[in-house]
Amino acid sequence: MILAVSETRLINAPRGYREHARHTCREKRTAEVGYTPLMCRFVLFFLTLTVLAQDFDRVVQTCAKDHSFMGTVLVARGDKVLFTKGYGFANLEWRIPNDPATKFRIGSITKQFTSAAILLLEERGKLAIDDPVKKYLPDAPAAWNAITLRHLLTHTSGIPDFINGPGFTALQPFVATPEELVARFRGQSLEFEPGSRFNYSNSGYILLSYLIEKISGERYDRFLRENLFAPLGMNDSGYDSNSVIIPHRAAGYVYGASGFANAAFIHMSNLQGAGGLYSTAEDLLRWTQGLFGGKVLKPESVAKMTTPFRDNYAFGLSVESSEKRKAIRHSGGIDGFDTELDYYPGDRVTIAVLSNVEADGPDAEELANELGGLVYGDKRPSGAVFSGALERVREGSISVRLADGLTIDATLPPSNALTATAIAASYRLADRVQIECAPIRTVYDSKAAIHLHLAVRSIRLVRAATSRERAQMAEDLSWRAGNSLLELPTQALISEASKEPAMAALERTRKLSIDRAEKIPNFVADEIARRYRSEGAGRPWKLYDTLETEVTSKKDAITRENIRRNGVPTKKPLDRLDGPRPGVFFGAELKMFYPACPTRFDYTGVVSIGGRQLSVYRFTDPPGGCHSLPQAGGDKYDGGRTGRVLVDQRGEVLRYESEASGMPEKFPFDRLIETESWDYVTIGRSSYLVSVAASLSIFQADGTAWSVNIEYRNYRHFEASAGITYEPIK
Repeated sequence: MILAVSETRLINAPRGYREHARHTCREKRTAEVGYTPLMCRFVLFFLTLTVLAQDFDRVVQTCAKDHSFMGTVLVARGDKVLFTKGYGFANLEWRIPNDPATKFRIGSITKQFTSAAILLLEERGKLAIDDPVKKYLPDAPAAWNAITLRHLLTHTSGIPDFINGPGFTALQPFVATPEELVARFRGQSLEFEPGSRFNYSNSGYILLSYLIEKISGERYDRFLRENLFAPLGMNDSGYDSNSVIIPHRAAGYVYGASGFANAAFIHMSNLQGAGGLYSTAEDLLRWTQGLFGGKVLKPESVAKMTTPFRDNYAFGLSVESSEKRKAIRHSGGIDGFDTELDYYPGDRVTIAVLSNVEADGPDAEELANELGGLVYGDKRPSGAVFSGALERVREGSISVRLADGLTIDATLPPSNALTATAIAASYRLADRVQIECAPIRTVYDSKAAIHLHLAVRSIRLVRAATSRERAQMAEDLSWRAGNSLLELPTQALISEASKEPAMAALERTRKLSIDRAEKIPNFVADEIARRYRSEGAGRPWKLYDTLETEVTSKKDAITRENIRRNGVPTKKPLDRLDGPRPGVFFGAELKMFYPACPTRFDYTGVVSIGGRQLSVYRFTDPPGGCHSLPQAGGDKYDGGRTGRVLVDQRGEVLRYESEASGMPEKFPFDRLIETESWDYVTIGRSSYLVSVAASLSIFQADGTAWSVNIEYRNYRHFEASAGITYEPIK
């Protein structure tokens, strides 16, 4: 039996591993008399698994050493385990290690068990997934009339997600009954018409587990234990409890700048069918083999469960198909735990990643993807690779300008041989280089003009810059080259005589900008701000939250209403949120053109963006000028600022970029970078220049950093929103 399995493993193993094994086997057959083909297949099997296991372990160890992972992983094909191992500690205080039998809270992986329970009840004739919810809850609010069980299963009901909404954090330490949980969101307005959109909502699965109890007459945990866990031999899985002694259960932790800490307490009664279960990696293998092996549901029910409805989401499962393979998966997140369960039906491959720490760095989903790539021998780069012109090198970071004109900022990890001084000694301004950076989920989105900080792994020279390329970039970037370690060319590309017409044209820009700064049009627009956070140099950026507001300009006063955080309405004002919030923008920066401001301008040339020829002017605003910054305690710091503006042929400013640094010691941050882009937008029958995008990056004194990327959409009048066109800047 082992020999038969070994041959199958070899055929399905990545080509590189097969060739390595065959080569080794051929050498042994030549050296040893009587080495039979049967014995050769056994050696091939052993070597294949050994090489795979080493690579699996190498990938996981990288995350474990960085403290971004602590837990258990399992990789299997069919019911045969290719690799499983525990990393770090199930209990840090007692130094009890994780192992394959450790029990973890699995968070939203729970949802597929809830879905299976609903389908099991359908098979028994107790319900139908297209039944309206009100059939089983006659007293449900009228807003739920059109909601079906299918809508709950697929996150298309429109019911707001109360777990990620305001107030849940304050209630999570306390016991809650299923009825009390449902009562928390039954009075809320729907976010959209049922079935019309996808919006992930834990509320739907809270409601499903409540319906399972009402329809089956059994408690949710008991129904799962008797109908799913026990038949599959999943003896190490169940509904988690804060009071019951559960042997081999891991504690949850967070890891940050101060090291490990215990995760926030949550009473597990608050999660029910949305995320209340615990399990082990071995039990989750039993689950995938049972579910997709016909031991739980009929084939037609499994087909329902794995058929996407909207946004690749089926019943408690995401279903992703590519040219290479199909993946059925779900992640889970709960205080102190990060989990992922992936199943590849084509080869019956199961990958389980269970972590009992929340930290920056690759999460469980990313780690599972890496392990899946090893199983299939995918040739994927070890990091994000960018090629472009070296723009700036300073202590702790470098900047590379891409071919489309946007810039990648990459941090240099601390205590690394790849120092800023070493790079500046080996490279010159505008040299074409290729940098490989630590992988990050969202690296660069050209459509949204998002370019986030990365951690440099390596840098190599593609070709040296020409003297003209160096001079051109020096002119373009001199406004922020003061703290760059790169040597600037001594000759300027543009003569003083050629600058005179451009400087004369700047007077028209000055008048137009002052007019815009004083006459902001009345409008309403949708503002979307994505806030990212990094714990310090070399640490990856993670999406912190998304803020959506309705921003209003009326009589030059800017207000923000109807605030939604991560898709959930909140009454908490923006100024009470942690971290930076969207600024005023909308032309306030143009006040630097006022005659009373000591801002100095210098023409540096022309750039082409989106087919437009834009004149570039760098500016310097000395300390005490027109750029003031808020300081702790309500004081303001009138520090200096440098930057540039891009001006179109009409004389209008379409792009503003600025940087402030050299703050006083007591100032809360070391450096600030702001950008704003404008474009022509029709509101009613008139055309206006209004903001279409902005960004704000703050580098704090303690090493942490924030990046806020803002979009403005759907400009409209107060009175009506008809007849509006919108073209974002290219």
